Amino acid sequence: MTSKTNPTNLAPAQDVDFICSIVEDIGEACDGALARDGVGFNKPDQIFVDLVRRYPRERWTAADVASAAANLLKYHGQMSAASHKRLKTLAAEDTDPRAVRVIAARCRAAERLKVAARGDAFLISFPYGCEGFEAFKSVVKSAGGRWQPYDKVWQLPHAAASIAAVRTLTSQHLFGLTGEARELFETEPLPAYRIEARGDSLAVISPFDRAVVDTMRLIKGRRWDGAAKINLIPTTADLSLLAPFNFEIMPCARKLIEENQAAMVEADNIEWHAFDASKLYPHQAAGIEYLRGRKCALLRDEMGLGKTIQALLALPDNARALVVVPASLKYNWAAECAKWRPDLSPVILSGGGSFRWPEPGELVILNYDILADAPGRAPGGVTLIADEVQLVKNNKAQRTKRFRILANAVSRTGGRRWLMTGTPLLRNPADLWAVMLAAGIHREAYPSGFETFAYQWGGRHTGYRGALEWDHELIDPVAGPTLQSVSLGRLRANVIDLPAKRHAVHTVEVPDNVAPLTDDELKVLESCDDIEALRGKPIFERIAAARAKLAQFKAPLALDLACEMVEGGGGPIIVFTAHATALEPFKEAQAPYLVALNKRIETLQGSDSAERRAEVVEAFQAGKIDILALTIGVGQVGLTLTKSCRMLFIDRDWSPAVNRQAEDRINRIGQDRTCDYTTMVAARGVDRLIAASIARKAEMMKHVEGVA
Repeated sequence: MTSKTNPTNLAPAQDVDFICSIVEDIGEACDGALARDGVGFNKPDQIFVDLVRRYPRERWTAADVASAAANLLKYHGQMSAASHKRLKTLAAEDTDPRAVRVIAARCRAAERLKVAARGDAFLISFPYGCEGFEAFKSVVKSAGGRWQPYDKVWQLPHAAASIAAVRTLTSQHLFGLTGEARELFETEPLPAYRIEARGDSLAVISPFDRAVVDTMRLIKGRRWDGAAKINLIPTTADLSLLAPFNFEIMPCARKLIEENQAAMVEADNIEWHAFDASKLYPHQAAGIEYLRGRKCALLRDEMGLGKTIQALLALPDNARALVVVPASLKYNWAAECAKWRPDLSPVILSGGGSFRWPEPGELVILNYDILADAPGRAPGGVTLIADEVQLVKNNKAQRTKRFRILANAVSRTGGRRWLMTGTPLLRNPADLWAVMLAAGIHREAYPSGFETFAYQWGGRHTGYRGALEWDHELIDPVAGPTLQSVSLGRLRANVIDLPAKRHAVHTVEVPDNVAPLTDDELKVLESCDDIEALRGKPIFERIAAARAKLAQFKAPLALDLACEMVEGGGGPIIVFTAHATALEPFKEAQAPYLVALNKRIETLQGSDSAERRAEVVEAFQAGKIDILALTIGVGQVGLTLTKSCRMLFIDRDWSPAVNRQAEDRINRIGQDRTCDYTTMVAARGVDRLIAASIARKAEMMKHVEGVA
């Protein structure tokens, strides 16, 4: 058959119909050439038959008819004499003795011309440089097609122009349609400018239009989906901005908007829980009113000021509350809920896949590590409370991404998100930005984005390859007031009288060969204000290894010192370390110490379950434990250990903020005695240099936190 794109010398329609009818008559009896029965087509001609059936009748030329007739003459025994005579007449015009092979070759080439479908788009594929390549490409591009290099196909959106292009390709160029493509082809094309529902957001779909792009930037809450190459906006977005472009709101989008509007009405139709302010500190009553007055809130009260109580009492009656906390605090929140909000039912979730939204009157408690990738659409009126939210400061961490998805889902249906932390700054102001981002208050404080925030908080692109470095001396005086305008943070010294802290250093002799470093490494340590800034470099690994060995060496000495302090009177004692291996001497001494002196030692570390942690803390507060040794990572947040007023540090964390959190486990509301803190430091060498470096960083962070 002819290969010309625009065929001439078209055959009469009656000749084409005659050829097709002969093919169909013989084809009805054909078994696919499985048996030598003299009925149907032979095996080579199966390709020919497929081509005749697919070839558009309006494109047959006289030469095509002659080629087909010549190929059909050998089947004279399966047709009438009149039909055979007519075939002879038509075949007389055939001048190409290779007709069958040419037809087969064209058919095989046509097999590579395909139209498939994915979602609401056609996928057009044809070999590069094939016969008719430029014509195919022109048809596709004129309909708005785009080349997809990864899939190696042309993509056409489902629109009227695309339907016309597909019709041209199939009718004039022998492109084949897959089942999905045929179904899409027969479906009414969608409007080019439309708004669809995507998850719990609205997808704004249109051809590239500079005016649309500029307008989209004005819509609050817009975000770009790079994978789908579309703009996503919340259901609360002002769609009137898109009115000049005549966007059509699809039924699924309209339904989502109506559902979310109903959810927001439910969220606003609440009755606040009555509380007795006489049983609270004034700052707590003020904190409750602050939370109730904001949909997105960040409570930055210093440790020990009762943030948990404020959040619980701020919840409305019959609340749907979702509380996200570190695993060690789940049972603590359940206990506080039973104490302060007996009208709510605490439900603790455990394990991956256990996530669910709370029902009215429920306080669902889960830890950051089991957040869902796709929590689904939030019901109306959910209040999301996140405690120790500094844990989502790493933008690349999976739990950070999951938490932001969860928080955005709550906000989209009119819910509230109240975030709490006593240490929004662990290392540098970038931690604070991450917390503000999670709370949804970053744009309120800094509409122009992170660069303005960074400059205000002393960030300068002066490092290697323009990396951002933070200088606390460059912090703008307006940084603090800006933060206070969108969050609430109070210092203990300003709102409540807590016992004083007394610090002491217990010097121990450590052999030089315990944790040796080179002279050059010691010089780096001596001048370094932030050891964590060395993370990722070989020297940091050496310092960390030396620090771990020092902790293991000091651990037995710490056990002896703690035993002496307990036996000398003054009540129980807390022992903290940054290394779990330093707890081994305490574990080994548990049974002998209990038998010999009737004193109880317990340990807590990251591998312990939340249930065990809650049991140990309860026993400690009940006066049943004399020495509690735990890692800083486990004990730094949320625990109340006011039964003791003494704390011994085998070693400290790199971060001064984390160390202060650990200290405040005993220095908080409920403590009425002066708190004594003892830190074990080697007389010389690595340990003393590390302690001095941490102290220098603490002084620097005091300035930054003072601004906040």
